[in-house]
Amino acid sequence: MTVNLIKGGQVVATTKTDANGYYAFKDLYPNTAYTVEFVKPDGSSFTTQTVGAVETDSNPDVVTGKADVTTPKTGSNLTEATKADDPTIDAGLVKLNLNLEKLLVTAGPFIPKQEVTFTLTPHNDGPSDALAGWSVTEVVPSQLTFVKMEGAGYTCIDTTCTADSILAAGAYGNPITVTATINRDALGDIHNVAYVSPSANEIVETNVLEVPDTNTDTSTSPTDNDSQAFLKVQPVSIGDYVLVGRRS
Repeated sequence: MTVNLIKGGQVVATTKTDANGYYAFKDLYPNTAYTVEFVKPDGSSFTTQTVGAVETDSNPDVVTGKADVTTPKTGSNLTEATKADDPTIDAGLVKLNLNLEKLLVTAGPFIPKQEVTFTLTPHNDGPSDALAGWSVTEVVPSQLTFVKMEGAGYTCIDTTCTADSILAAGAYGNPITVTATINRDALGDIHNVAYVSPSANEIVETNVLEVPDTNTDTSTSPTDNDSQAFLKVQPVSIGDYVLVGRRS
């Protein structure tokens, strides 16, 4: 990661972190105000600023990547690893990407007024955990009537289930079951979509969600936060009756 040193609004030095994330600037003025600017790698975000112990917290502003510092009054001016005069000015980076798999559980053929179920299975590509409060939303097409949406570890209200806990990096979330009824006038193909979205307090994902609608083809959409399932409603045939009279 590139790290810039700024004084008086001007970049006065630039360096890069090594394989262990270490960096250092030398020959600085003592007891002087500087700004350290961290340039985050693509697809990553800074974690929450100055939370926890001074030695292990993240200093930069989550938007600008900048942290204001004042150099010590005295020091050794050494740049070797673990020997910097102030080794506490550091940055925490997080990166994650949520995606979703949607499957039609009910087997066909499908007819009007029939109840159908889908399963929605979320996943976090990581490498960071997703904060609690991430959610899965069902986008109900006009040919279906929503019945319910439920899953262990979620608070489900209408067509959205919100997770009560984190989704660990590399892990699958508990599956969610969606139940709907095929409308009595439905006929032909029904396209059903759902999507997973991060908590409102989350960092920006590697692949940012674009909220789909009932017309979205999730196989070609730029995000992998969405998924779809299809079913086809067949017409119902009714036999003809011929009434035959009999003269007694």
